[in-house]
Amino acid sequence: MKRLTLLALSPLAALLALVVVVQLAASRTERAAPVLDLDMRIAMPDGESRPLRDVLAAVEPRPSSSAAAATSGRPAGPGLGGSVLEGAAGGSLDGAATGASGPVSLCDLAEQRFWAGDRAQARALYASVPPDDPSYALAQRPLGWEFQTKLDGDPLAGVASVNRSLRADPLDGNAWQDASRVYLESLASLFR
Repeated sequence: MKRLTLLALSPLAALLALVVVVQLAASRTERAAPVLDLDMRIAMPDGESRPLRDVLAAVEPRPSSSAAAATSGRPAGPGLGGSVLEGAAGGSLDGAATGASGPVSLCDLAEQRFWAGDRAQARALYASVPPDDPSYALAQRPLGWEFQTKLDGDPLAGVASVNRSLRADPLDGNAWQDASRVYLESLASLFR
């Protein structure tokens, strides 16, 4: 019986050792947070473009609620909802893009820019989501996986972002999935 218990625990111990190795490697190569260009022009849902500083000035924190989830097109849950971003002209997110109209969160705007192919704008918007925003965990996931791991080819830099995502919302299964992908890529990069 003792051998069976040891056999069952050995994969867990191996996984734990791999996580420790990746964490140590990532902490030794930790990069400084990128400096945001506050003059970067951000395409808004109403068709205009504004400097990032104006977009961030328009953000007002709002607690996560079912009303916030309804306007963002996502189900209510931990880490969802977010900041309300109203355009200067009362702009709303293009209904054709999300199936809903109304105020848009900073994270939703970043996602819209990402899928429109504006990677630099999306990265700046995701990085601008503050830690006290309910959509912070959601914003850290693409920073770690899509940008730092896939686009930059630097998975060790993505470890910090996915760790922040997991700390902000430990019950989000997608955060765990992204974290596992980043950890596996990081481990592979250590042996290249």
